[in-house]
This record gives sequence, C-alpha cells and structure tokens, in this order.
Amino acid sequence: MMVGAVELVYRGGKWIAKKADGQIEEITQDAANLLIQEGTPVVDAFAEGLSDAVSELGDVTLGLIKGAGIALVEGVGDTYDYVSDKLAPHRVDAVAITWSLIIYSLTAYTIMNRVRNS
Repeated sequence: MMVGAVELVYRGGKWIAKKADGQIEEITQDAANLLIQEGTPVVDAFAEGLSDAVSELGDVTLGLIKGAGIALVEGVGDTYDYVSDKLAPHRVDAVAITWSLIIYSLTAYTIMNRVRNS
C-alpha cells in the first residue's frame, strides 16, 4: 500500500495518487479505497504543473506545425525562384521546345490513330 499519499484523482478508469514528496503513481482500486478511508482527499486535478506541462507541450507542438508549414511554403517559393532564375536566359528556347514537343506528339498520335483505324 502507498504510504504518504496526500491527494487522489480518478481519471480514465485509473486511480492516481500524489505522494507528499511530489511523486505521482498509479494505484489499484483497493489501495485507493483504503487511502480514502484513511482520509486522503480525492481531488479533480491535483497537478497544475502537469496541466501546465501538457498545455506547454501543446503550444510547442502547434508552434512546430506552424513553423513546418511556413518553412514548406518558403522552400517552395525559393525553389521556384531558383529554377526561374536558372531558366531565365533560356526561356524563349524552353517555350519553343515545349510547344514543338507538344505539336510533334499530337502529330505522331494522330498518324498512329489513322494507321491503326485503317
């Protein structure tokens, strides 16, 4: 049995006890009943520090997600700028080659369909 428990809480189907030295541990239903009979108070939330830590963890996680999203958007923008700068001297050639490939591909496709259907 746990000696020196100062507070008990029941959450999620489990009894949790806080010792006088600040340690927290899970206990059985029988141990909780004995502690309650001895006068140990049952509180709703005994560790404000724990809830503060969970809140801080949530804030850190949210900040991490926001930071990752911003980094992703900035990375995509930087990549576009880099590729655009590298292609800038060859922009006319790149557009001409792309249109030529489209026209050649459509012509080849049309010829293949005509041959196949005849």
